[in-house]
Amino acid sequence: MSGQIRVDIITNEDGTNGPTIGSTGALTLPSGTTAEQPTPVAGMIRFNTETGSIEVYNGTAWAATGGGGDISQTFLFMGV
Repeated sequence: MSGQIRVDIITNEDGTNGPTIGSTGALTLPSGTTAEQPTPVAGMIRFNTETGSIEVYNGTAWAATGGGGDISQTFLFMGV
């Protein structure tokens, strides 16, 4: 599976399903400047090359996660 990442759908403890990435590689996010942000939909995630941070659209605005920090709490908050 060279150059590929396997994504499995698992059942979480609360009974919901969610993707799990099974790989030692890395995930490359869509990226661009603030001016290049797409028309948003809640739950979108991207890397802002202008600010150097990962940002998530929360349904109202793009929210920066703090660049390079632990984004798991952002996903938990958003229900992603």
